[in-house]
This record gives sequence, structure tokens and C-alpha cells, in this order.
Amino acid sequence: MFKYGKSMPILLITILLFYGNLFAQQAKIKISLEEALTKARENNYEIKLAESEENAMRADFNSSLSVFLPQITLSETFVRTNDPLNTFGLKLKQEIVSQMDFNPALLNDPDAIKNFNTKLEVKQPLINLDGFWGRAAAADGLSALEFKRKRTENYMDFMVKMNYYQVGLMSKSLNVVNKSLETAKANRKLIKDYYDEGMITKADYLMAEVFVSNLESQKTDVESQYKNANNNLKHLMGIDDNTEFEPIDTLSFSKVSDIKFSTSSVLASRSDLMAYTYKVDAMSKKHTMNWMKFLPRLNAFGSFEYNDTKVFGTNADNWMVGLNLQWNVFNGFQNIASIQKSKAELNHAKIELAKAKSQSKNEIDAAINDLETASRKLNLAETSVKQSEESLRIIKDRYEKGLEKTTDLLNAETAASGARLNYLKTLFFYNVSLFKVELMIEEKIISE
Repeated sequence: MFKYGKSMPILLITILLFYGNLFAQQAKIKISLEEALTKARENNYEIKLAESEENAMRADFNSSLSVFLPQITLSETFVRTNDPLNTFGLKLKQEIVSQMDFNPALLNDPDAIKNFNTKLEVKQPLINLDGFWGRAAAADGLSALEFKRKRTENYMDFMVKMNYYQVGLMSKSLNVVNKSLETAKANRKLIKDYYDEGMITKADYLMAEVFVSNLESQKTDVESQYKNANNNLKHLMGIDDNTEFEPIDTLSFSKVSDIKFSTSSVLASRSDLMAYTYKVDAMSKKHTMNWMKFLPRLNAFGSFEYNDTKVFGTNADNWMVGLNLQWNVFNGFQNIASIQKSKAELNHAKIELAKAKSQSKNEIDAAINDLETASRKLNLAETSVKQSEESLRIIKDRYEKGLEKTTDLLNAETAASGARLNYLKTLFFYNVSLFKVELMIEEKIISE
């Protein structure tokens, strides 16, 4: 009984390790492309950064409402003084001035007086042309960041699709390598039997061993690439745990015969280029705003106040309203420097837009060319798979009859395995090229 009790901790640890390993093995989760895209839209870091940048700009735009809306201040101020001028003024405000207060002795050396001032102040902007243009610039800046966020979402969709199908590619490649390895091991056994019977040389047998070793090394590489692709996909979806995902959607060959679009329309409406366009508009309005600072501003103001010897007292009240016309004729070269800076920023934004359009045109042409090239390569890869598998079948039959060399069989196996892997990779790159064209023109060319 004592020995059984001593072994209990070891037993518990063994059980925990067993179920821990079992849980780890069950961590692989099947996921569709649509689910992966949804998770990325909700959790992707780049999208969240774009959204936060947009929200910050929206707050700046909302703050520009101060050009139209009033500023209202409510205050309570306490003072105690025996200053002759302020003492007499506070008595006037409290409406307690009497004939005795005009006594020169009291005017020159008054007793201390206290006052509680409850005041409501209102400042209402009327004409502030620089503020109007500043608000318009903020509106265009917000539109630029909205389009930037949209482009970020589209780009992340592209990245999710590419990495999602890359995980599937590595999984299928692993299956191909495993199948080739299984066949190679079976052939190695056959070659070993021939070697034991003295029908082939040791060099032929060692070639079979090397072939199996190369496949095992290739399997290790593919497993590593699968893990990296899975990690990349998780990062795009904003997932940081050790979960492995298994794609359930597979790649297919979607024939695209003719892609109809207008390059000029794409350059005029694509979200990232629209962001650059609105940035130029914002810089233009900001430049105009700086010129408007040379014009006068007209604002209205008003106040209502109580003055009393008690806090929040309402014994005596008064009010005042007025207009203020203010013209900053010269402020130490600040306005001129602001104009120079905004002009340079506007010119910089225009250059950025021109560069982006030129680069985008080249990227569109390259994406179309890559798609056409991938389509031709995919047809060749499919033909190569059929030919290599047929060649392998023929050579294997002849080898079993002693009509082919060991090197011929191994070369045929290598060619067949390579052709299958090349087809999978070419199919992957063909679909990535399709996704790239869709990203470049922001238009669906294949149905999902």
C-alpha cells in the first residue's frame, strides 16, 4: 500500500503528459478561406492600425467644428482686495455704492472687500475663412485615410489568400513527398533483393539509399515550410497561440480568357490612389488656409455675470455683448513661412500621386503578364505530370524484367515526383497571380 502511494505522483504526471500530448495533437483546426478572411478583418494588426489612424483623423475633423460652434465658459471667481480702484469697481458691480463711498478718505484708503463672481461667457465665431478651409482640408484628410484603410483591407485579403493556399500547397506537397518516399522505400527493398542475389552492383544499391535519404531530407524541408506558412497565416489573422490550421478549400484551375478593364479607370478609382488624390486635395486646401490667415476674422462675444459677497450669489447682475474684428497684419513671418511649407507639402503630395500612378500602371501590366505566363506554365506542368508518370510506369515494368538500369528507375521516380510538386507549385502561383490581378484592379475576375 505504501509503495502504491509513492507511485501516485509519477502516475499522475504520466496521465497529464498523455492527455497533454493528445490535446496538442488535436490542436489542428479545419478552416475555410472565408473564415480566415473574416478573422483577419477582425484581428489583423495592419487593419487595426489603419482604423486607429482613421479614428484619430476623424477626431481632428470633429474638432474643426469649432469654426462654427460657440465656446461657452461658466466660472466662479473669488477675490478679496483693498485696492482703491478695484474696491470701488466691485462695489459698483455689487450695486452697493453709497454717498459715503465718494468720501476722498474712503476712496484713497478703502476697507478690504470680497467678491464672488459667477460668470457665463459665450464666444461665437462668425467669419474665419482660414478655419473654413482648415475644416475642408481635414475632411479630405479623413477621406484619404478611409481609402487607405480600405486598401489595407484589400491587401490583407490578398495576403490571407496567398498564405492560406500556401498552407494547402505545403500540405499537398508533403503528401506527394510521402507517397514518393513510400514508393522509393519499396523500390529500395526490391533493389536490395537484387543486390543480395548478385544481380546488381553495390553502387546501384547505394544509389537507392541516397535517393531515399534525399526524399527524407526533402520531407523535412516541406514540413518546415508548412509550419512557416501556418505561422504566417496565424499572424495575418491576429492569432498568437500554437494552433495549427488545416485549410478545407483547395486550389483549382479557373480559366480566365479575357480580363476587361480600363487602366485609366483603375488609376482614377483604386483605393490607394484615391487616398493619394485626397491627400493632394487636403494639402491644396491647407495651402489656401494659410493664405486666408492674412484676412481679418470676425467673432461675436457675450457674457452674463452675478457679483455678490456670497458664493454663487445672485444679488447683482450685468451683461455685455459685442463684436470683434481682428486682423493680424504681421506676426513675425510665421504666416509667410506656413505658406512656404504648405506649398512644399502640396508639391510633395503631387509627386507622390504621380509616382504612385506610374508605379501602379507598371504593376498592373506585370500582374497581367505574370498571369498569362503562369497559365502557359500550368498547361506545360500538367502535361509533364502525365508524361513522367507514364514514363515511370513503363521503366518500372522494364526494370522488374531486368531490361532497365537502376539509375533509369531512380531518375524516372525523381522526374515523376518533381513533376507532381512542380504542378502543385505552378497551380499555386497561377492562383496567386489571379489574386494579384484582382488586387491591382480591385475587381473580381473569378468567382469564389
